[in-house]
Amino acid sequence: MSTVDAEIGYTADQPSTPLQATGSGAQLRRRWWVAAAALVVVIAATTAVLIQRSWATAHQPITWGCCEQSPAGAGLRAVNTFAHYREDIYVPPQRGTFVIFTTIRNAGSRPVRIGKVTLQTDGTPRLAGPVRYSHHFLQPQFAALRHLPILRNVTLPAGGGLFLAIPLRRSPCASKGGWTIDPSFYLTERSLLFTRTVALPWTSNGGALIMRPSAGRRATSGSFCAAK
Repeated sequence: MSTVDAEIGYTADQPSTPLQATGSGAQLRRRWWVAAAALVVVIAATTAVLIQRSWATAHQPITWGCCEQSPAGAGLRAVNTFAHYREDIYVPPQRGTFVIFTTIRNAGSRPVRIGKVTLQTDGTPRLAGPVRYSHHFLQPQFAALRHLPILRNVTLPAGGGLFLAIPLRRSPCASKGGWTIDPSFYLTERSLLFTRTVALPWTSNGGALIMRPSAGRRATSGSFCAAK
């Protein structure tokens, strides 16, 4: 090694500038791969959202069907019917099961599988048994309803409709003050790879179930009860 080489500290093992450039190029390629992967994730997520919205447009909404039927139960009656603007159902305290009848229709362009009916989570009212269905107008007798098939994963074709019988229960006693309103029941539907829960009113005019707040099973000074 020459004197000049010794003064600048050159050795045969020292990395050269081309190797340093090669390392920078590898880092740059890794950054491009990370950026490309992130872009793919964004595109996939956006596509999934667009597909879901397109599906919702094509298969929604599950709407009310052809007609309305009076509920079956002690003292249930339609209220708030002035000028047919709205029709709610008043539900007094009950000692037994009462039934709300509804009809639904698939207004979309493809078949939809109806999963189940659920209610709001506060427990007033609550389901008293399986929801049953028919392709024809329902008879209000409880004995006849028990022979109907249970609504569970039923396929509803495009334009098709079903008559539903929803059995409910509430407390036999209610408070004399205040009101409880249950605006809708919930229907789970499936199509292709998507599952969706939709809220439907209890009557064709957008009505709710209206009740005095539950007050247990025994009368107090601030409550009243259903007849035995």
